[in-house]
Amino acid sequence: MTDYSAMTYACMYLLENSPDTNKDKLIRIQQSVDDALFDNALDFSYPLNHQNDIVLINEGTYALIGSLGEAFNIQVVDSSKIIRIEGRPGEYYVSVREGNDIVKYPAGSLVYSGDKNPWLQYDAIEIHGNLSRAVPQLAGRAAKNTFTKSLLFSEGSCDYASKESPACRACLESCEYSALIEDTEAKTIRLRLSDCTECGSCVAVCPSGAIQNSRFNVAGLIAALENADGYAVLIATDADLMKLSSPLYSEMVILSIPNYSLFNELYLSLSVLKSGGEVYFPDLTVLPASTQAAVCNVNRIFERFGGNVIGDIVSVSRHSKRFAPIVRRLDNLPLRMAVGEGLASLKGYSNNVYTLPNGLFSDLHVDNTCTLCMGCAYVCKCGAFQAQPENQSLSLNPVLCTGCGHCESICPEHSISLAPGRFREEESYVTFSAVAKDEVFCCVECGKPFATEKAIAKVAGMFASLMWDDVKTRTLYCCGECKPKLMLKQHFENATAKGGY
Repeated sequence: MTDYSAMTYACMYLLENSPDTNKDKLIRIQQSVDDALFDNALDFSYPLNHQNDIVLINEGTYALIGSLGEAFNIQVVDSSKIIRIEGRPGEYYVSVREGNDIVKYPAGSLVYSGDKNPWLQYDAIEIHGNLSRAVPQLAGRAAKNTFTKSLLFSEGSCDYASKESPACRACLESCEYSALIEDTEAKTIRLRLSDCTECGSCVAVCPSGAIQNSRFNVAGLIAALENADGYAVLIATDADLMKLSSPLYSEMVILSIPNYSLFNELYLSLSVLKSGGEVYFPDLTVLPASTQAAVCNVNRIFERFGGNVIGDIVSVSRHSKRFAPIVRRLDNLPLRMAVGEGLASLKGYSNNVYTLPNGLFSDLHVDNTCTLCMGCAYVCKCGAFQAQPENQSLSLNPVLCTGCGHCESICPEHSISLAPGRFREEESYVTFSAVAKDEVFCCVECGKPFATEKAIAKVAGMFASLMWDDVKTRTLYCCGECKPKLMLKQHFENATAKGGY
C-alpha cells in the first residue's frame, strides 16, 4: 500500500482531484517524480549575519564621495593590505594587516572602489567613488535573512567562458538584477547570488544549459520524466494548483516548479518526448512571454504528429497522445544531447524546415570548400562537430548547436554558415552525418600522412608561384619534419658547389 503520511502537495492534489480509479499507482508514480526532483536539487540556504556590515575595498583610484547612510556600518580597507577573504556570499570575513596585527572584519557585502574589479568572485559591488550608487543594491541584500544558492553554472558548457568574441551574452543581457556579471579579465561569468531573485530569465535564454536553477535542474527534470512512466504532464506551481478549478485528466502527473520562466524550448521538448506529446499548463495565457513563445515553437516542431503537443486544461479539451512516449533513457546526458537523442528516436521525418522566432535551435551548413582543418571541432563546446580520423571526415549534428557562432568565425575557408532559429525535420538535423570528407595526403619525402589533399592543394595554390626552384616547390608537399631537412640539404649542396664548405 502507498504511504500517504508524508505526501507532497502535488500528491495530495492528485489524491483529491484525479479521476484515476487506481489511486495507489498514481500516487506512487507522483511520489517518484517528486523524489527525483528533490534528490537532484542542489540548492541550500543558511541564515545571514552581519547584513549591515560593509567592507569597502579602496584601490585609491577614485575619491570617495557620498554616503551609505546610517543603516550600514562601513569599514574602509586598502586593497594592498588584504590577506584573505573567508566565508560565503552574504557573510564574509576580511582579514587585513594593520601594522603588526591582523584584523578580521565581518562583511555582509563587499564594495570595491577602483578599476577592473578583482573581487567579483566575492559578489563585490563595483563603484567609481560614489558610495550612494551602491545603496539600493546593498539595501536589497540587507533585507534578506537567508542566503540561497539559487543557480548552477557550468563553465565548461558556457559559450562565453574562455572564449574570445563573438561570445554568447544571453544570460547577461536577460538579468535585470546584476546577479550575473561579466568578468572580462577571467573570461567568465560570475554569479552574484546575493542579488538573484530566482526570476528564471537567465535559465530561459541559455542555449546550452550552462545556467540552471539549483532546485529544478536538468538532471532532476530528466529523472522526473523517466519516472513519470509516459503519463501526461501538468507543469504547475503550487500556487496555481491551489487556484485551479478545471478537472484533471486521468493518468496525469504534476511537475511542481518554482517559476514558469524556467521552461524554455529544450525543457519543454524533453517533457513532450517523455509524455508522448501530452504536456499541459494550468492556463497558457498567464505564462511569461518567453514561456509562451517557447510553447509556440515547440508546438511547431512537433506539429507533424497531428496537432499541438502543449496546451492547458482551462481553455482546451484533452488531446490524445501524438506518439508513443520515447523509452530511450536520457539520464546523465547534457541538456541538448538529451533533446537530440529524444528527437532522433522519433523517426518519421517530414523534411519540413521552420524558422522559430527567438528560438534556441540553430542550423549549420558546411560547404565543399572545407579542408578539414578541424578548427570547428576544436572550438565547439556543445559537441555539434566531431572529427572522424578513421575515415578522414568531419561529422555534424546541428540539433546540438547552441548558435554561438565560434565555428563560423574561426573557419579559415568560410565554409560554415549558421542560421539561428532554423529547425529542420530531417534525420541529418538530429543525428551525426558526414559533412566533409577528403583523402589523406602523405609526405612526398617520408610517406607519412600529415594533411588532407584539399589542404595541401590550397597551400600549394597560394605559394607555388613564389617558389623559384623545384626543391622549394617540393617542400610544399612535405611534412613538418621533412620540410626543414630538405631545405637544409639544398643549402649545404649549394654551398659545397660554390666551395664554401
